[in-house]
Amino acid sequence: MFDIILCQRDYNEIKALKSELFEVQQWQSDQQLKDLIAQKKKILLITDKCEIRPDLFNLYHMPLETNCMFHHYCEEVVDGDGFFPGVQDLILCKDFYRDSGIFLVVNGDFGALPTFEKKVMPTVADYISFDQYQRAIFLDRDGIINIDHSYVHKIDDLEFVSGIKDFLSCSQAQSFQKFIVTNQSGVARGKFSLEDVRLFNDEIKRQLAEVGVEIKAVEVAPYHFEKGVGDFKWHSLTRKPYPGMVLKITHQFPVDIKNSWMIGDKPSDHLELDSLNYVHLRGNYDLALAKSPIAEDFDQLKKHSILFLYFSHSGLTEF
Repeated sequence: MFDIILCQRDYNEIKALKSELFEVQQWQSDQQLKDLIAQKKKILLITDKCEIRPDLFNLYHMPLETNCMFHHYCEEVVDGDGFFPGVQDLILCKDFYRDSGIFLVVNGDFGALPTFEKKVMPTVADYISFDQYQRAIFLDRDGIINIDHSYVHKIDDLEFVSGIKDFLSCSQAQSFQKFIVTNQSGVARGKFSLEDVRLFNDEIKRQLAEVGVEIKAVEVAPYHFEKGVGDFKWHSLTRKPYPGMVLKITHQFPVDIKNSWMIGDKPSDHLELDSLNYVHLRGNYDLALAKSPIAEDFDQLKKHSILFLYFSHSGLTEF
């Protein structure tokens, strides 16, 4: 949450949003920034060193305790340039970017950046009026939508998890945008191709559409650094539990992250994106270390679907 957006660029576009949540100022000087910090204002600095647009709506609602933050973007890092969250040695950073590399600098010295914190950051293709933002359900695929037969990729092996169609088509879920975010390390390991994944996902979307469920987009993370081969032997912000797939979706779609949900069956489906809400469905994986509430099946989740409206404020930890 911030009080002021300080714009080295995009001032007119941001001012046109006419938000009452924050003040918008045009950049004048380093002294202006220092004065605002001295006044203990919370500032989001939109720097001219990067053309990527930050997602102002979701950044405003992110739980960040800081007086000044600004953003930077790197799609694919070269030696000594940029960093990946949690990695101290800059030389290693070239291994950590593939598909997305978006981060927010928190409590940094704008001039020198000797020390700083890093947060993965939501961005948008274009600034959008805040009243267009909608809630969403992000769904893991194997074990949540289709039964996990281990590296399933053939359409003939597609078998829907019991209750998933009824759950996604129930009245409580109708107001949510729906997306699929799925790690597919089988591609990285050479067991099947991205085209196999695309065809399988298209069949899922087709059959769900038959019961009135629209999947607006599917994101796939086909990387695995230890077991991958060729172009897929990469770390990536898209591979869960990193939140890159969700951030790629929210880049294109106006998603209200704080009122949206991720449903998965593994502890890694609780992403490193604190403002999103999470629930696990019990399946084939050990959830002893799960940080999210656990539902036994979709029937139970459907009965408690009112939690989609109030869960984040209720303090409940189990169904």
